Amino acid sequence: MFDYLFKPGKIGKLELRNRIVMSETHLDYADNGFVAGRLIDFYVERAKGGAGLMIVGGCRVHPLGIVASSMILL
Repeated sequence: MFDYLFKPGKIGKLELRNRIVMSETHLDYADNGFVAGRLIDFYVERAKGGAGLMIVGGCRVHPLGIVASSMILL
């Protein structure tokens, strides 16, 4: 019934191993804006689970755009 989900897919030139997408989730796991152990562990476990594409939670692109110190700073 869901065989199509497990077939490879493409978004433009990006090739995905399947069509399972994990939507954005803001976790408050960044350490002073930096990606660190707890956040890495979270995404590693989801990748092991088989998601073909994972969308990262909210990020700030400038230090003044801070909402919380646990938000990723690009």
